[in-house]
Amino acid sequence: MLPKSSKRWPLLAKLVTGFCLCLSATDGPGQEARKPSRPVSAVTAGHTPSGESHKSGAGTPRAVLDEDLTNEEETDDGTTAKILQIDLAEISSSPAEMSLEDRLRDLEQRLALQQEENILFRDQLSEIGKKEGDKPKGDKSDPKAFKASWKNQLNFESGDKNFAFHIGGRTQIDTIWLQNNPAAFGAVNGAGSRDATDFRRARLRADGTIYKTIDYVIEYDFVNSVNDNPGTPATASNVINVTAPTDGYFTFHETPIVGNVKVGLQKEPIGLEHLTSSRHLDLMERSFNQDAYTGPNNNGFSLGASAYNNFGEDDRGWWATGVFKNSVNPFAYAADDGAYAWTSRLVYLLWDEDEGRKLLHVGGSYSNRDPLDKIRRIRSRGSLRNGPGALNPVFADSGTFVTDDENLYAAEMSMVLGSFQLQSEYIASTNSNATNLSGNHGTYFTNGYYVMASYFLTGEHRAYDKKAGVFGRVIPFRNSRWCPEDCAEQGWGAWQILARYSNLDLNDSGITGGRIDDYTAGVNWFLNPNMKIQANYVFMDRNSPTQPGGASVASGVGGIHGFGMRLCHDF
Repeated sequence: MLPKSSKRWPLLAKLVTGFCLCLSATDGPGQEARKPSRPVSAVTAGHTPSGESHKSGAGTPRAVLDEDLTNEEETDDGTTAKILQIDLAEISSSPAEMSLEDRLRDLEQRLALQQEENILFRDQLSEIGKKEGDKPKGDKSDPKAFKASWKNQLNFESGDKNFAFHIGGRTQIDTIWLQNNPAAFGAVNGAGSRDATDFRRARLRADGTIYKTIDYVIEYDFVNSVNDNPGTPATASNVINVTAPTDGYFTFHETPIVGNVKVGLQKEPIGLEHLTSSRHLDLMERSFNQDAYTGPNNNGFSLGASAYNNFGEDDRGWWATGVFKNSVNPFAYAADDGAYAWTSRLVYLLWDEDEGRKLLHVGGSYSNRDPLDKIRRIRSRGSLRNGPGALNPVFADSGTFVTDDENLYAAEMSMVLGSFQLQSEYIASTNSNATNLSGNHGTYFTNGYYVMASYFLTGEHRAYDKKAGVFGRVIPFRNSRWCPEDCAEQGWGAWQILARYSNLDLNDSGITGGRIDDYTAGVNWFLNPNMKIQANYVFMDRNSPTQPGGASVASGVGGIHGFGMRLCHDF
C-alpha cells in the first residue's frame, strides 16, 4: 500500500524517473543510447536487499558497489534513506563504439540494476506501512474506555467524558482532654469530663457522572452511634455503633428553568459552615448552630428534593430551595402526616478579585418546618467531643416541648483578604405555641451566632467554590516533606491560626434551656491537600442554673477548659 502522506510522492517520483530513464537509454540495437543530462537518484535502504555482499564483475552495476555514490537524506517520518546517484552516461557508451555483445552486456547491467531498485523500493514501502500501522487510530478508540487521573483524589473518566467515577472517604481520629469541673458538667451528663480517643468520622463514598448530565453520590459513616436503650441515660455499655448514610443523592443537570435538581439524602440549603464539608472545616467542630438548628439529631442530612443554580456576572450568585422530610434520626427515616420542611438559601459575592484571594460573601437562609409529631428539642454539645455522639455531654438543652411549627432565619458573611479571613453567622429560631410540662409558653425565641478570624502564616488562602457557595479544599504551596538525604523538595505544608467566639441562648418565655459561650483558639497544619493536623484549645462558660421541664440533662454553671487534636485524611 502506498503511503498516505503527500510528502512521500517526491521520493516515489525519483524512483519512477530512474526506472524510465533506464529503460529509455537504449530504444533498440540500432538506436543511439540516450544520456541523461544529470545523475538519476534511486532510494535504497542502505543495504543490499539480498543480504549478500556484491563483487565486481559482469552483470554487477558499478553504482551499487561505490559507497561514495550514495547520499543520506532524511524522510518526512524522521528516518534516514540512502540515495543512489546513478550516472547512466558511465554505464552506456555510444552505439558506434559498442559491439552487439557489449550492448547485450549493457542491457543486462541495466536490468540487474532495475531489479535491485525494485526490491529496495518494495522493502522501504513495507517499512513505511508498518510505521503507519503502529500509529494510534483515534477514530477507532473506544469512547467508553476509562482513563485514570489524580487531582487531590483518584478519578476515572471515559474518553467521551460522558462517564466519571471516584471512590473515596475520610478518616478523622480525635484525642480529647477535658478539665473536671463537676459544677459545670452536672450530675449525669454522658461521658462527663473523661479524657478520650475515638474516631470522629470514618466514611466511605462513591460518586460519579452518568451520561454527562447526571451526578450521583453515596456515602456511609461507620462510626455513627445510638443509645441501644433509649429509656436510660447513655453510657459506654448501652451505646453502640451503627452504620448510617450521610450523602446519598442524584443530581440532574441542565434541567429546564431551574438548572439543577437534586433528589435524595442531602444537606438542606441553610448556613455556610453547615454546607461546608467536614473535610474542610476550620476548627474541629462547627459552632453551636449546627447542633441546635442546622443538623439536630440527623447528622445534618435530610431526605428530599431541591433545585439550585448560579446567577449573575461570572456566576457570583447562588440560590437553592427544596422540600424535605423533617427527620430526627441519622437513618433518613420519618413517618408522619406532614412533617415537611421548606428551606431556601441565597448568597452573592459582592466583591471578587485576584482569583478569589479577595472576596466578600454575603447571604441569607430561611426554613419553615413542621416538626415530626409536633415535638421539638433544641440542644447543643460542646466544641470538643470526647466520645461517640450519644455519649457527648450536652451543655444547653431546652427540653422536649410541643410546637405548631418552627421558623429559622439565618444570615452569613465571609470576607477574604489574601491569607486573612473573617467569617460570621447568625441563626434565630421561633417556635409557635410552645408547650412543655410546665405549661404553654407562646412563641419560644432562641438564637445563636459565631465570629471567626483566621490567617495563613504560609501565604495560602481559602478557596471559594462558586458552584455551591461555600469554601473548599486548602492547597499548600509546598507539601510537607522531610528529606534527610535529598532536600530539593523539602516543604513545611501550610500553617493556619484561628480564633472563634460562639454563643447560644436558649432562655426565653419561661423555658430555661441555658446559655453557653465558647472561646476557641486553633492551629491547622496542612501536610498536603489530603491531610491535616488540627489542635484546638477551648474554654466554655456554661450558665444553665435550672433544668427546664422535659430536659434530660442536669443543670450546671461554670467554666470548662479543654484541649483536642485531630488527624484528618480524605481521598
